Amino acid sequence: MLTEPLLEIRQLVKSFGAMMVSAGIDLSIEPGEIHAVIGPNGAGKTTLIAQLAGELRPDSGTITFLGKDITRLPMHVRSNLGIARSFQITSIFPGFSVMENVALALQANNGHNFRFWRDARKYPIIRRSALEVLERVGLADRAHVIAGNLSHGEQRQLEVAMALGTRPKLLLLDEPTAGMGAEESERMVSVLRGLKREHTLVLVEHDMDAVFALADRVTVLVYGRVIAGGTVDRIRANPEVREAYLGYEEALSIYA
Repeated sequence: MLTEPLLEIRQLVKSFGAMMVSAGIDLSIEPGEIHAVIGPNGAGKTTLIAQLAGELRPDSGTITFLGKDITRLPMHVRSNLGIARSFQITSIFPGFSVMENVALALQANNGHNFRFWRDARKYPIIRRSALEVLERVGLADRAHVIAGNLSHGEQRQLEVAMALGTRPKLLLLDEPTAGMGAEESERMVSVLRGLKREHTLVLVEHDMDAVFALADRVTVLVYGRVIAGGTVDRIRANPEVREAYLGYEEALSIYA
């Protein structure tokens, strides 16, 4: 029996002045899949993620999540429905401990009062839940370290943990391996692969090793348009993708 898409985008259009960054995008995300969105710089990938998260409102088109039209809903309402995102630039609270960062996300999700942020750590249930989330991303042994003292890769893992703290059904990840070395990138790939059992992921990523290791399906954007979509093998073999994606042919040749 076929399942309904978790997320469905139809004819999404977004322009900034004369520059069109989403040019009639159609896209379906299936429950439980890791779906990568790739393309050269300026293809409109981050703008697409921002529209899905509710940070940007499309000029036209529809976004449907769990069968509900969310096109005009604000970001916090989408978060409550189960959509969470990470950013290209790491977004954490560097002066708080690792556990406190995750506890804040859990506190927000549970609707606790935020007048005194550090009170999050006083709730035993929140502390236990925070440790469980940190275990999932490989940071349980770093729970009491100040977040600003983590390595870059660990900070990116923490950001994923904070997104998980909102108990999302859909994770929107914008360049999760950005700025990482090979070892840190491999660790992040392992973390994200482990999340697949419980979460659907939309992954914007330049690292082709990560894309090939993780994605069930890939969508290729060029100048705001979808030029190809399908499995990793299908995308690797697509000559239009090879021609359009700067540097992509060299990356693909490794796997030919």
